[in-house]
Amino acid sequence: MSARAFPSRRGQVRAFTLIELLVVVAIIALLIAILLPSLKKARDQAKNTVCKTNLHALGVAIHTYASDNRDHIPWIPGNPVIQGGQIVGYNFPFRQYHQIIRLFKYCPNLKTFICPMANSGGTKGRVPSLTGPRTVKGYAEGVAMPGLPGPISYYTVVPADSNFDPAQFPGLAPAEIYTEYWFNDWNIGASQPGGLAIPAISGQTLTGIRYSSYAVMLMDAIDWNPRHNGRENICFVDAHVESIKEVNYFDVNGSANYAAAKDKDAFGNRPYWCWGLGENIVGD
Repeated sequence: MSARAFPSRRGQVRAFTLIELLVVVAIIALLIAILLPSLKKARDQAKNTVCKTNLHALGVAIHTYASDNRDHIPWIPGNPVIQGGQIVGYNFPFRQYHQIIRLFKYCPNLKTFICPMANSGGTKGRVPSLTGPRTVKGYAEGVAMPGLPGPISYYTVVPADSNFDPAQFPGLAPAEIYTEYWFNDWNIGASQPGGLAIPAISGQTLTGIRYSSYAVMLMDAIDWNPRHNGRENICFVDAHVESIKEVNYFDVNGSANYAAAKDKDAFGNRPYWCWGLGENIVGD
């Protein structure tokens, strides 16, 4: 393709030189280089806003669920802890997809359960054995639930679960029904002899959680791989949402130096799943 020509003042035809074309291309490339980071930042900010909106909507849905269920927060079942032939508590792994089963009536759009940042970005494992994608879809916890095949992701619905009713999700395959948010399934110490005297979040009454503005209800599921520029969005029991730096919700150095740990609530409890559950306790 030849360069465009235009008449000069004397009526002669003059073509663009190669240098002029290269200068134009360089200017366009420079403008793109300047604009792309700003566009990405704006796009990420928009996704961050959607994530916060989702979490707030789920927080409100939990309050509505509680008003319909004698003040009880949804219960996320886990592996039964059996002592002396009796169930004394529940432990990891927990069936996180149960939050969808419980709350779909109040949030009938599955997109509400999915962080829009989850499917972008690569991997960044803080702990090698836990290195995984920023999405929970396909991520295997590596522990099988009794009677179910494993390892599987407990953020994706298990069709064999007796609580799963396909009629509740018409036209959707089980693999399409999953959540990118972690529901506080804290049970350790709440029901095991000799454990910490910490009330559970899962299945608790709203009024049973004394400090609702500190207690974590929901957050982005991959806590070791922050989705929002080194931060995670966290929804508290009172349904307000905050964006918190990784070191302030899960300080990996805190286990070696509790006094210097930066992931404590106002009462010194740590990490995030223990926040707001008491005044004189210390978490894991």
